[in-house]
This record gives sequence, structure tokens and C-alpha cells, in this order.
Amino acid sequence: MYLYTTVCKYTVFSLSVFFVVLSILTPQAFSREDPPEAKAITAAVLKDFPPLYLLDDAGKPAGFAIDVLTRVAEKTGLQVQYLIVENWAAAMEAVRTGEADFIPGTGISETRSAEFLFSDAIETIPVSCFVRSKNYAIDGIKALNGQRVAVIEKSAAETKLKDRRDIKLVSFPNIDSALIQLLTGDVDAFVFPEPVLWKKAPCRTGRESSGTNI
Repeated sequence: MYLYTTVCKYTVFSLSVFFVVLSILTPQAFSREDPPEAKAITAAVLKDFPPLYLLDDAGKPAGFAIDVLTRVAEKTGLQVQYLIVENWAAAMEAVRTGEADFIPGTGISETRSAEFLFSDAIETIPVSCFVRSKNYAIDGIKALNGQRVAVIEKSAAETKLKDRRDIKLVSFPNIDSALIQLLTGDVDAFVFPEPVLWKKAPCRTGRESSGTNI
């Protein structure tokens, strides 16, 4: 999908990306000191969240988070199996239920940190507010009062914005459904990690602004 002068963006906040495991697990799961039988682990990875996660031509997980995990596995002797899921909600549920041991790249929030353990940050990416290029009523995050704002369910953006009573938050299960609703005018804005959207739908923006942090 290509967007030419169709959307513009305003930076909302920066999102740090971490390795994450359930808080009842211990960091020793990733230690060199573990016996060989403890070296096999399962990573929950998203099917379509570039550049962190994507599937290559053979249908195998690829992307920046997979590259980092591969290096970690090489240094620690871990044997990694992948559980491919549709979205963040499914990834976190897989860790909760034990179907997966961890997520190799996700954003942190107060809600998530109360339930999961996080590594040091491996990347920081901007989360931006995207609007249609001809929507001159929205010129930054402060102009979202009363607007319908799309987010991905269980995402860091949803967590950041869910207590804002001045906006109408609309959650979607994946990027495609949210982006289509933005382009058709069914929502007024889409708050989402900027480099992911550019990889998903390369475009030229009509306007840019650094915006205001939440």
C-alpha cells in the first residue's frame, strides 16, 4: 500500500522497545548458567509489525527484533522457537498462559511493567499522530479534543491515551483496519509508531510537526 500526500503526522511521544517476560519468571531464564535442557525457549512475535517484525519470503520471522534475538541466542546458547501471533494482545496473552516465554521487542507502560519484566531498552522509536493531509482542523495532539482517534488494541498508544476523556478512542486489532478507517474518514487520527507505519505504507507527508508530548 502506498500513500502519496495522503496523511501527515505529529509526534506524540517516544516509545522504548524492550525484551519482556512474565514477572513470575526470572532473568536466569536467559543466563549462561542454565543447564542445557533449559535452553529451549519460545518467543511470541508479531506477523506484521515492520521493521521490528515481519515474515520473510519463506514465511519465517524476520526484522530488527528477530536480529537482536538471534545475537542474544548466539551469545547465550539459547534455542529459540517462534510463536507467530496477530497482534500485541495475542503476544501478551501467550506469555501469560505459558504458550510463549517472552516477547523479543515491545514497548513499556505502567500497566505492562506491573505484570511483566523488561530488559534494558534495545531501541527508541517515535509514536506519532497521523491525520489526513486535508484535515487542517488537527495541527497537533492538543487539537484532538472531541475527535475519533484510532489505536491498536493493547498497544502503548492505547495505554497512554485511554484516560483522556476529551477524545473518542477507537481500538483496532491490526494496522490495516485502522489505516483504512483513517483514509476513509471514519476516524480522524491514528496514533501509532512512526517507522512501523512508514514500512507498512510508504508515503510522503504533506505536513510535519514535532507536536506535544502526552
